[in-house]
Amino acid sequence: MLQFQNNAAAVLQNALTDNSGDPGFSVITVVDDGSQFSFGGTYPQLATLAHGSRPGESEIVRLLSSSNAVFQCARGQEGTTPVDWPAGTKMEARVTAEMLKLFVQSENGFLGSPAQGSEVFSMLGFPAIKRNSTQMLSGSTAFHRGGNSPAAVGASPYVDLGVPSAFVAGNYLHGDVVVPTTPDGAQYWVCTNSDMAVNIAAEPLFAGPGGNVPIDEADPSLGYMVSLATPLDFSVRFSGVLLVVEEVGFISRAFTAGSVPSVSIGSDLDSSASNPTRFANNVALSQITGEKCIHRIPVNGGGQLVDTLMFKVETAATGGKFAGRFYWRGFFVEPG
Repeated sequence: MLQFQNNAAAVLQNALTDNSGDPGFSVITVVDDGSQFSFGGTYPQLATLAHGSRPGESEIVRLLSSSNAVFQCARGQEGTTPVDWPAGTKMEARVTAEMLKLFVQSENGFLGSPAQGSEVFSMLGFPAIKRNSTQMLSGSTAFHRGGNSPAAVGASPYVDLGVPSAFVAGNYLHGDVVVPTTPDGAQYWVCTNSDMAVNIAAEPLFAGPGGNVPIDEADPSLGYMVSLATPLDFSVRFSGVLLVVEEVGFISRAFTAGSVPSVSIGSDLDSSASNPTRFANNVALSQITGEKCIHRIPVNGGGQLVDTLMFKVETAATGGKFAGRFYWRGFFVEPG
């Protein structure tokens, strides 16, 4: 979480060094009282340093606390480099790339971000049990809502656990799954962020596992073909929160297969406690008998919280499509 002030700006009273061993490295003193940047609570504010003597250069800092005109800060944020800034350098509350990434994007009714790394689905900003909030207000039955967490439900990328159709020119909907006419070790789901069909007249330039490619090189706004390596064995990771899993399963979208697949669903924590069959160990998805069906796997046990869910197809369905998404249900907890 960050704090913001409108049009906040100040000027450095003292020079700022690039020597991280200097006691003043992380201390910014500004002219006047710095009141435009004054903030309270535990959340920081971002600011950008720039000066005419260093054209084209800037440094982003994270203001951690303030006392009148003196700020404690973290230098060199968002990949910028700490440099020697002279007295008179401007410190401004500018919009930064990482700041914008904190906000959920909406396009044509769908929430999310452009297809970048299909195995990474962050839950930044999702309500979680807070580590810093005081829940109890007065007596044993009064609680502060900010210390609680609602139930959370999420889903994996679209996948086909059977035999995906080979690409043919025609109309495709968001979430359709295909493979290239020349197999390349991946299947691709169509990410259009639209509820309307998109006509794909020519086969995209599929690039293999990890290679998300535009539906149309000439018009990337149409969306992307998002790849997942086959046989399917992938992870969904969460950023900044831990998950308590209460249920997992699969929701079908297209079903023409003659059999059902078997899957394993597991967990990981910081890549140090992998348990790929923790929630489902080679389970046949027999509760699914057609499209728009669900196979539910309740999770009754406790154990370690997780920041990664793992999904693997042990035995693929045969004879046709078995497409849809894995899902999970639970609640989030802030680490610490």
